[in-house]
Amino acid sequence: MQCSLTWPLASKECSSLSAPSSRSGTCISTSRYSTENRKLNCLLCSPLPWGGIYAATKSAVHAITDALEMECRPFNIKVLLVAPGGVKSNIAANQTYDPPPDTLYAEYMERILSRRDISQSSPMPTDVFARRVVTQALAPSPPSFMTLGKNAILFWLVALLPRHWLLSFLWKRFGDIS
Repeated sequence: MQCSLTWPLASKECSSLSAPSSRSGTCISTSRYSTENRKLNCLLCSPLPWGGIYAATKSAVHAITDALEMECRPFNIKVLLVAPGGVKSNIAANQTYDPPPDTLYAEYMERILSRRDISQSSPMPTDVFARRVVTQALAPSPPSFMTLGKNAILFWLVALLPRHWLLSFLWKRFGDIS
């Protein structure tokens, strides 16, 4: 039986599973760069300037995936959180940003667009990313977490920095125009 999952509970199709042997599979969530250490994730899910809503949605994916992992245990359904660094995509190319001419952010536009486009500077090729994720997801015992892509390890190291220093650094790198 094909089983599709939606958050926060398994779909109606999954609730009709009866034989324990038919209860299995892997659900994959994609978030953003992160570590398996949940304490460090509080730092890593810190928003970049001009990306607060995006960061909030990705933080929600982390929380939902953690809950889903527990909720799916009785059904032998594994849950894998993939937290990529830079991977080739159309995320920046498909976004348009046309603020009104009198926006308060006019002087920050170059920084806003630079931050939006940064993940596409020398990213991991999409096919390489997909192949690695699928290989892990189809393993007999898939991991509950994986991170890969451009700067994935760097993000882990940055998370070890004091939060105030990290937020100051991120502002200077992506927001400050002085």
